[in-house]
Amino acid sequence: MTTLEPIPGIDPDEMVQEFNRPFEQLSQLVTNAKNSVEALVHHVKFSPFNLSPVAALWIKKSLKAIKEGLAKVVKLVADAVKHQAPVVSLIVQSFHWVNAVKKPMSNMSGMATNWSSNAYFGDWTGTAANLYRDKAKRQQDAMAAVTKKAEFISAWLYKIARANVDFMVELSGIATKFAGAFVTASIQAGSVLELPVALAKIAGAVGDVVTSGLDALGRIVQRFVDAMKDALDIANDTADQLVLPGGHWPQAVLPGPPTLANRFGPSVHPGF
Repeated sequence: MTTLEPIPGIDPDEMVQEFNRPFEQLSQLVTNAKNSVEALVHHVKFSPFNLSPVAALWIKKSLKAIKEGLAKVVKLVADAVKHQAPVVSLIVQSFHWVNAVKKPMSNMSGMATNWSSNAYFGDWTGTAANLYRDKAKRQQDAMAAVTKKAEFISAWLYKIARANVDFMVELSGIATKFAGAFVTASIQAGSVLELPVALAKIAGAVGDVVTSGLDALGRIVQRFVDAMKDALDIANDTADQLVLPGGHWPQAVLPGPPTLANRFGPSVHPGF
């Protein structure tokens, strides 16, 4: 469980749970699918019927299609399991940018020029006052820029995380439908004619599930690709150093004048 605060309409804990829940189900779903295929093969292998060459070929093609469908589902699940922990980290980081960066920075931005509410600062004039106001403005601009960047990066990470969650939900649905495909046609065929037909129905159902499922996963993967294209926008945004000179925070106070310790060393730019 995460310890991050939710943002309006989105709770990080709920999102992590939504992502992890399919993983908890997939192991049993894949086991059920494998057991169904094994039971099917066993049923055919020990069938009491004397099958004609045509029926035997029909059954062979159906079993091959079923096994190929199972292999695709198993591979998808295995690949997904490898990425479970990284995606959870991605979800956490998307909220972390909001809670640990955007929130405090946006709060500090308002405080940076809050000096005007103090009567003494309001009466303060002259070179020092003007220089202070200029530096305070630079600080405020930097805070606003970091706030914007944090919001941008958080939204980008969330977009990728959301696609991963949708991918897992869809994958879980594929495994569920795959296992359920075996109840659409009875494998307890009572005659030599019913057995090939029953297997063909199961193979067709499995094929439809895998084909439609892969199409749906493909559309979700395209969202990953589209989100990754936004990496260029991330690079452009972080490369903008207009208010972060040299990529560093604008300093409110410059180093002081040389001391005895560094009088004969490299020159130091004076402060005020």
